[in-house]
This record gives sequence, structure tokens and C-alpha cells, in this order.
Amino acid sequence: MFSRNSSPEILAITDALPPLKGGATAYTYHAILGMSAPVLVLCPFGSDQPGESVQVKRVFYTNFQIKSRSLRKVYSLCLYLQMALIPLIWACRFRKSLKVVMCFQVAPAGVAGYLIHRIFGIPFGVVTYGEELTISLRKRVLGLRLHKWLMSLIISDAARVVTISEFTRSKLVHFRSKQGRVALIYPGIRVPQSVEPSKRILQMLNGRVLSNTRIVLMAGRLIERKGFDYAIRAFTELRKEYEDLCLVIAGTGEMEESLKGYVRQEGDTGDVIFVGAVSDNELHFLYSICKLFLLPTRTLEDGDTEGFGIVFIEAGAHGKAVIAGRTGATPEAVVDGVTGVLIDGKSTTEIGNALRAVLGDPDFAQRLGREGRKRVARDFSVERQQREFRRLVEGLLEQADG
Repeated sequence: MFSRNSSPEILAITDALPPLKGGATAYTYHAILGMSAPVLVLCPFGSDQPGESVQVKRVFYTNFQIKSRSLRKVYSLCLYLQMALIPLIWACRFRKSLKVVMCFQVAPAGVAGYLIHRIFGIPFGVVTYGEELTISLRKRVLGLRLHKWLMSLIISDAARVVTISEFTRSKLVHFRSKQGRVALIYPGIRVPQSVEPSKRILQMLNGRVLSNTRIVLMAGRLIERKGFDYAIRAFTELRKEYEDLCLVIAGTGEMEESLKGYVRQEGDTGDVIFVGAVSDNELHFLYSICKLFLLPTRTLEDGDTEGFGIVFIEAGAHGKAVIAGRTGATPEAVVDGVTGVLIDGKSTTEIGNALRAVLGDPDFAQRLGREGRKRVARDFSVERQQREFRRLVEGLLEQADG
């Protein structure tokens, strides 16, 4: 952490840092750690100080425990305004030392970057993930048309726009992006050298690991576009052919109760196990003991889609075959027929056939896993992501000095 007597050269604005989980959180955390100049991070909740040259400040009010839907909307608006305006105060305080603002969100973080640039002349960069762009493109109501206009204003004015996939980059043309300013930097992951067995997970599996039950793993937020509902339907049919299978679902979300209700209705309560929220070690332990990883993602009518899919890369790093929905940027995370199998996430028939193909051919499954591990080591290391992000930010710093 830089001392109180020193001043930051980079201001980073984000709403996604540990202890929150997810691909955007990991991407942001790794990128910030890779920066070579002193960084002040503004985030709406407390977080560990991630490095000697990084200081994290909780400067926004937040409460993730609000249950009322109407109150959550009011809270979201207040948080949006805070993230857009409060960074101006910090930029004013450090205006003599600040050289670059990095916004790990188009809006509202990008709004702050845009205003700081217009008021103080400090260049800003913005990171795009995919789903925020596709949702904005599909909606035609007035509020979201205004939101698209705002996002276009931010993206067109940014000194650099970072995308995490070719899919996301292809959507930027609809937001007045200047292609010479767009940089593709894939996410990076770090897999632990060793994984400790989880007593909690082993207890929930109730001896299935020792009995050589074949575990099909799903992990992620329990939301519609992840495809848990169609996966459970396909699994229910498959259990009639394969009696040694168990579907393990890791994660929490808005669909949790409805998914559990469907499982009870189908009578598969012993073969579909919900393990809830998992720690990093528990998730990696699940990767290590599963036979394959399944997540039949799909694009929703409102445009919500998969921006990349870190879980597919993590599963590949553990040498596991992957079955994924052919949607969004998933084909960049999973190479069809090489590291996994891509299917229509809305087709239980395709999901079932892919499961049969992988489970019924161990050599095929091993080849997919082997190629997945090699590709992750080559293309998706944290070191590569940090190196490319550092180079991009250093370019902005040199531009500011010039």
C-alpha cells in the first residue's frame, strides 16, 4: 500500500472485488494487482488491501441484504449516483498526481471516468464484459435507450476500451467505439497447486466419491441464462440409462428454490445435490473429483448472455471435459470438439446427447480435458492478463506524461 504521504497515479473504480465472487470480480482483482503505479481503488464495500501499491477505499453506502424489491431499486439508483459522482471528489483531491482513471464497468463507473476526463482532462479507460452491451442493444424502452446513449458517450470518449472476448468487441461497434482504442485482454485464472479435500462437500456427497459415482458438476449463479433448469431435465432422463451418475450444483441465486422444487417433483432428490455457496477451495475440490463440467448457457429474450465463462476455463485447468451452451462468448472459452462440446442450451436432447458422448467414451473425455488444460496454460494465465493490462495502463500513463 502506498503511504499516506504519497499520492496515487491511477484511480480505479469498480463494484466487484473480493469477497464478491464471479468472473468480473476475478478479472478486476487481477488487473489491479498487475498495475505498476500506485493505485487508489474506490469500491462500494470493504475489501482486503490486495498489494503494496494498492489502497482500497470504501466510499459508497451499500447493503446487499435488502430483501424488498422496491427498496432494492431505490438502493440501486442511489448506489449508481454515488459511483458516478463521488469519484469526482477524490479526483479533485488528487488532481495533481492522478494520470489515469480505470473504470471496470461502463456504467456507472464509466460515468465518473467521463466526468473526470471532461472536468480535469485526465484520460480514462473502461472495461466491457458483454452482457451489459447485449441487454442494452435488445431493449427498446425509453429508459434503456437513454442508457445505451450514455454508454455510447462513455465508450466513444474513453482513451482505451478493454474487452474480454471477441464477442464483446463485435458489439462495441454499436456504441461508437473507435477501433484503434479497443484492446482484447482475455481473463486469466490461477489454479492452486494443491487442493484440500472439503469435509463439508464430502459429507453432502455421502460416500459417492468412494463408491466411484460419476459426478457431473455445475457451478455458477442460479439464474435463468446459466441453464440449470434444462440441465436438470436432461439429467433426469439420462439417469434412466446411467445409474451411477450424480449431478452436483454449486452456487446460489434467484432460481434456487424453483430448481429444488423441480428436483423434488421429479423424484431425483438423492441424485441431484445442491451444495450452496462454495469457497474457492471447495470449488476447486469439486472440479478435481467430477467427471465433467456442464453449464448449458443460453441467451435470454432481453439479450442477457454469457460474457465469457470463467468456470469453463477453470474446469479445463483441472483437465475436465466441458459441455457448454453455444451462446455469447462461450465458443471462445470452449473450443467445440477440442476442449469441450458446444450445444443448444435450450435443447434437452442436445444436452443429453452431449452427456452420453462424453460419459460413454472415456478416451474422448480425457482428450478434451487434456487439451483444455494445455489451452488454459497457454492462453489464460493470470500472468498473461496482468502483463497485457499493465502494458495498456503504462501506455495511458505515458500519454498523460507526454
